[in-house]
Amino acid sequence: MLSREEQQEYAGFIEAQVRDLSLVRKIGRKVRNLFVSRARLDDLRGRLIRETEPFFADYVRKLSGNDDFKTELQIRYFEKRIRTLPRDTLLRLYDEYERIARVRSEKVREKLLDNFCNSISLSYSLNGWFLHIYADELKKRP
Repeated sequence: MLSREEQQEYAGFIEAQVRDLSLVRKIGRKVRNLFVSRARLDDLRGRLIRETEPFFADYVRKLSGNDDFKTELQIRYFEKRIRTLPRDTLLRLYDEYERIARVRSEKVREKLLDNFCNSISLSYSLNGWFLHIYADELKKRP
C-alpha cells in the first residue's frame, strides 16, 4: 500500500504522462526526435537493454497465466525487441525510463517500473513481431 505522499507522487507522474499526449507536446517531441543522431540512438538502445532487462525478466516471470516457454522466449528476445523498436517508440520509452529513475519513492518507482515493463511487453505484439518468432520457435520445439 502506498502512503499518501507516494500516492501523490504516483498521480503526479501519471498526470505528466497524460499531458505528454497533448498534440502540442507530441509535435514538439517529434521535432526534437528528428535531431537525435544514429550514434545517440544506439547508445540509448544499449543503455535501455542493460538497465531494464533484469526488471523485464522479473516482471514477465511473475505474470500469472504465461506458460514457461513463452516467458523464456520473451526474455530471450528482449534485446532483439529493443533493437527493432521504431525510433519514436524507443525514444518515448527511454524518456519514460529516465523520468522513472528520478522518482524519489522506491515503492512508486517499483510500481512505475511494472507499468514500464508492461509497455515493453505490449510492444511485442506490435505488427505481429513476437507472433512470428513464437510460431517459428514452436516449430523447432520437439
